[in-house]
Amino acid sequence: FFQSFCGRRGRGASFAGMAMTLYHCEKARSFRALWTLHEMGITGYRLVTMPFPPRFLAKGYTKINALGTIPFFVDGETRMTESC
Repeated sequence: FFQSFCGRRGRGASFAGMAMTLYHCEKARSFRALWTLHEMGITGYRLVTMPFPPRFLAKGYTKINALGTIPFFVDGETRMTESC
C-alpha cells in the first residue's frame, strides 16, 4: 500500500486540498503511522491528538470511528484503523 501511495503522491508532497487526517494519541501505537508519514516526507495532513484511550476520553470519537481505536487515518473516502 505505502509504495503505491508514495508513488501516486510523491515523496515530500504537500497535500493542499486533500483531506488527510491522522487521529493520534501520545505514547500510543498511532506513533507508528505518524512516524511513517514523516519518513515518507508527507506534509499538509491534519493531526488530531486525543487523550488515551480515546473511546472513553474523547467525546464523540466513536461517531467518527465506531471501534474507538487509534490510529485512525482518513484520506478522502478511505478510512483505516489499527496498525499491523
